[in-house]
Amino acid sequence: LLSLNNSYNIAREGLENAYENIRNSLSPDFVNKLSDIASRISNGKYKNISFTDTDSGIIVMNTDDFVFIINPTYKDFETNTVGEILADKHKASDIPLYVTENKSVCEKRGILLIHLKAQKL
Repeated sequence: LLSLNNSYNIAREGLENAYENIRNSLSPDFVNKLSDIASRISNGKYKNISFTDTDSGIIVMNTDDFVFIINPTYKDFETNTVGEILADKHKASDIPLYVTENKSVCEKRGILLIHLKAQKL
């Protein structure tokens, strides 16, 4: 049992190191290429893309108007981002599927596309 536990710890440590190396070496190139693609397909409207690092494998992409979340994990991901949901794990639409008021949930192994609401004056 002790040998099995040691093997597990070595494997986990190796995977964590590999993940850190990939994240640190590929992220800038990935973000730059994604920003370039988004800018080209939106005729320059979406040229400033940023990513939020969740340290859990969940990818959160932010633009001025949208938040796109990719959740490959087996746990739901809650965010305080609110707005019109245009895509979730089950459906996508160009009109809002539903509107969130205080939090949004990206289901496990799912996606969520949130159109941020305009500020009321």
